[in-house]
Amino acid sequence: MQNSKLSALSNVYAAAARIFFPKPLTLGLFCFLTAIAGSTKAQLYEPPAGYYSTATGTGSVLESQLHNIIDDHFEFSYNGARAVIEVIDRDPNNSNNIWLTYNQQSVSSSNYSLWNREHTWPRSKGIGSSGADNSDVHQLRPANFQVNSDRGNLHFGGAYGSLGGNFGPLNDGNGTVWYPGDWDAGHIARQQFYVQVRYDGSDGATNDLELANGTPSGNRLGDLARLIEWHFAAPVSEFERRRNDLIYDDYQRNRNPFIDHPEFAWSVFVDQANDSRIEVAGGTTNGNGGSTLNIQERAIFGNTSPITRSVTLNKSGLDGTYYSVETSGDVESSLTGNRNAFRSSQTDSTSFTVEIDGPGFGVGTTSGTVTINNLDITEQGGAGRGANDGDDVINVSYTALDHAQPSFASNSDSSSRSIDLGDFFVGSQYTPGTSIELFNRESFVGAELTANLDLDAILETDAGDKFSFSNDLFNDLAPNESRSFSFDGTSDEIGTFTAQYEFQVSDEDIAGEESSSLTLSLSFDVVAQRGDFSISGNIDDIDIDFYSGQLGQLVDAESELRELDLDADGMITLADHDLHVTTLVQTTAGGEGTLIGDLNLDGNVDVLSDAFAFVGNLGLSGTVGYADGDLNADGTVNVLGDGFRLVNNLGQSANGSASVATSSIPEPGCLVVSTLSFTGLCLRRRR
Repeated sequence: MQNSKLSALSNVYAAAARIFFPKPLTLGLFCFLTAIAGSTKAQLYEPPAGYYSTATGTGSVLESQLHNIIDDHFEFSYNGARAVIEVIDRDPNNSNNIWLTYNQQSVSSSNYSLWNREHTWPRSKGIGSSGADNSDVHQLRPANFQVNSDRGNLHFGGAYGSLGGNFGPLNDGNGTVWYPGDWDAGHIARQQFYVQVRYDGSDGATNDLELANGTPSGNRLGDLARLIEWHFAAPVSEFERRRNDLIYDDYQRNRNPFIDHPEFAWSVFVDQANDSRIEVAGGTTNGNGGSTLNIQERAIFGNTSPITRSVTLNKSGLDGTYYSVETSGDVESSLTGNRNAFRSSQTDSTSFTVEIDGPGFGVGTTSGTVTINNLDITEQGGAGRGANDGDDVINVSYTALDHAQPSFASNSDSSSRSIDLGDFFVGSQYTPGTSIELFNRESFVGAELTANLDLDAILETDAGDKFSFSNDLFNDLAPNESRSFSFDGTSDEIGTFTAQYEFQVSDEDIAGEESSSLTLSLSFDVVAQRGDFSISGNIDDIDIDFYSGQLGQLVDAESELRELDLDADGMITLADHDLHVTTLVQTTAGGEGTLIGDLNLDGNVDVLSDAFAFVGNLGLSGTVGYADGDLNADGTVNVLGDGFRLVNNLGQSANGSASVATSSIPEPGCLVVSTLSFTGLCLRRRR
């Protein structure tokens, strides 16, 4: 204790006074002797170390032990007690005034016409007129004359909060009792607890004073049940602690145990089976009633201003209890000390705040612990109840982090990436074989001090409208982890397509987070698939005509039409055209052979259908195509260029060997030419 030496000095002066001056000691002389120590002593309000070291029992044993500790106090005369009251009940806001009990008025301490001394335990209930109890300032209080008279010798009673929190008489079911008001209720209760323990009749001119339920007679005072209620509803105040400490240090040299250790009251005055259990809301509770809550706060370095979080404590069980709140490390609590209470006859809860500072402008972690201890000393309430209730622990940490490190590569910073996905056949649904991964790389300060990564949006900045991303956004990607992206698309037209995407990313949702972006560029080529340029599922006259229209074009590896150069000679020629004509037609029913001259695509080159159609179109020019008979793709349906090609394949079928036109054209027979000329009058195929 910081004041141990000064207290010892005060003890010396007090002892000397007892030797050289008979009791009662003149108050002025005593104050003079103790002023040397008391005037400079820091008022810590706590008992000296070891003061309650012998208070180890419970129930009546504990009561006897406490009696022995506080017995034989230094006595003042009843008149001397008046001057003591002027000091110990001083208004903290006005040193010339004192606070009166019950009505809480602040009046001049030296004006005795404004106040008198109230025996909170009335003389008619057993307090003597000449013994130590008569002038014991632990139970004497200053009071307004009229209020003192109104109280008279009424027993205490009334539920906490009665009369709107004010003082006065009321009927509590056992006749008229006195309610001291909310502010004084707890203090009054602890004063009466002190009186019972201090006075057992062993002191001269004193009686054995006892508390009892209801409105008892004789040397007993009530209502004990209400006093217990008030004790927990109105916990020990700083005013009480200061008063108690002054009485001990400067005057009587004894203390009120129920101000120093309010947890003793249940065991002494109720029973040994307190059923209270305290738990932290949102925490995990073990078998012995102890609970644990972890609060982990994170922020980007340089933005770690103190954080405050609200925490709720719940008390189960109907019995009241006191509890302590202690902190360690870098955390602070709005609720501290060992004089916090939960009310009796009900479950209860309270909320308080914990605060922790960040580590400043650098990265790192600050941490601390808040420990809540149920102070009840009874052990018969069951597992996790009363004294068996384990401590409740709140672990608080505050970590300052470096920014997340987004990258398209796992081993380097890569904020952009370009991917050529290759070639796809027109009309196909494709799944790219190249994976796309976004990494959150570990910062140089280490993974534990690197922020998590959020992907907030994927924006198409160069509208290709060929890709579709799905289920790709995410939160809290940890350092050294990655996320793969799936996408699909359509190749509904021939050409080269590109798309550019902006990946908008940010640090996890914490103070100081920043946003950034990465760029992904994609490209691919859509090429013809086996000649189905109309994307109809069949190779038909439309596709053949399209091919005819590309004859003579030069192509290279970058050309969109490179797939039409079937013989890979760098130009789309008649040879490519003929190879295309012999390609299998893709149908739902299977494949059919497509031969030169098979104008109706029935798998055979014959006179009745193909030759008649050909002859009917002789002389057509301009937009005609292979399906109209322009078999050499020169823009005109004629006998010399096209007729010989058809005649060359007459009689061929899909099951035979396909005949491919070459630059060598056979001479036609006269009969065939005549036949073709005749049939042309019968049939003309029109588009």
